[in-house]
Amino acid sequence: MFAKSKRVLVVWLFLFIAVPANAALLMPAQVGQRFDYLRTDSTGYSWTVEATVLDEVVRGSETYFQWRVWNYEDDGQLEDHYFRSTEFKLYVWGAAAEEVHFQIDVPVGTTWSIGDNEYERMENESVNVPYFGQGTYYDAYVFRHHDAVSSSPYCWTYLVPDIGFVKEVDYWTSQNAPKIQELTNISIIPIPGAVWLLGSGLIGLAALRKKLKK
Repeated sequence: MFAKSKRVLVVWLFLFIAVPANAALLMPAQVGQRFDYLRTDSTGYSWTVEATVLDEVVRGSETYFQWRVWNYEDDGQLEDHYFRSTEFKLYVWGAAAEEVHFQIDVPVGTTWSIGDNEYERMENESVNVPYFGQGTYYDAYVFRHHDAVSSSPYCWTYLVPDIGFVKEVDYWTSQNAPKIQELTNISIIPIPGAVWLLGSGLIGLAALRKKLKK
């Protein structure tokens, strides 16, 4: 069950979502962004999942964003993942190198497989999430994920172009299912290099002010 839970988190990252840095991409992102999610099980117990874009990393001939995901359930799980986006597809660097996890330039009902999992492009739907009080997104792309040995869905994922993944309904982990994960916040966190540059710039301005006073 733990292995399945980890695979659900892998799907999520790619998680995980973004303020438009490049409107031409299905899931734009920039280094320093952090995405906060609230995950709630059927008993009402909830916890936080955080995903931060750490860096841009070259894998093969392509550049990927490195995501660090922290799941605060129990003792927490910390994982790094890599993804890149085009206008219509989201690629994840996994065990089989580049894998297409989500694509919107295909007809409704199209299916594709990754390992022992099957993905299906569903009809667009409206979806409500607590992100910045946004309320309803009226044109979210919906994906259904199947286990290879079962015809019943184990996960439903909602993707909004120019934002990213906003919601997941997870029936895969049988204990206290479904577990619903919703986007609550997107923020920019300073990276160490940027903080150092900011500090040195402020020091320089202070020195210049003193010199002008003299």
